[in-house]
Amino acid sequence: YLRSKKEETIHQMIIDEEIIELMKEPEVKPNNEELKIPIISNYEALVALNQIIIYTE
Repeated sequence: YLRSKKEETIHQMIIDEEIIELMKEPEVKPNNEELKIPIISNYEALVALNQIIIYTE
């Protein structure tokens, strides 16, 4: 809700296109020297998650 000077309540809904735009990754690609976290595939991420689940059980 946004309040105007006249104390009227204005409903301002965000539209789907704006949500998608906010969720997009920045288009600037990081420099490999600055990248500290290694990029892994989805499969590698799932394997690591499965190992964590097994360990915690």
